Amino acid sequence: MIRYGKQNWQHYKEIFSDVEFTPNLNEQIPVGKLEQSRIILVRFLSSEIVSTTLIQEIADLWCQTPMD
Repeated sequence: MIRYGKQNWQHYKEIFSDVEFTPNLNEQIPVGKLEQSRIILVRFLSSEIVSTTLIQEIADLWCQTPMD
């Protein structure tokens, strides 16, 4: 699951209160695991805010094997 909009991160963390989010990708992207799903919190996906390099890193993270 990808949830975007940094102003909503606190709400997402409340919704997924049983999930521990850890910083990833240069400490910019909180990532958590819920059963076999990965939850990735990102800022608004705009080329003016998020570089194409970071978008590629998010895609690579998304495609990884679910976290242990």
